[in-house]
Amino acid sequence: HVSFRYPGREEEALHDVSFTLRCPQSVMLVGMNGSGKSTLLKLLLGFYRPESQNPPSTRSFHPARRRYLP
Repeated sequence: HVSFRYPGREEEALHDVSFTLRCPQSVMLVGMNGSGKSTLLKLLLGFYRPESQNPPSTRSFHPARRRYLP
């Protein structure tokens, strides 16, 4: 369960988000503008640090295995 708030903002961009991804699953993030898709991706890639995280992350990320869609 992860929450994230941009610095200087009162409201959270993401609140209590939780999911499980298993290899070799593919996932598509779909939503309206401003719904948190890019924020979620940046959290997953480690560009942002979550404001709160319960329980602590057990994710393991292997950069050599990441794939980008054209």
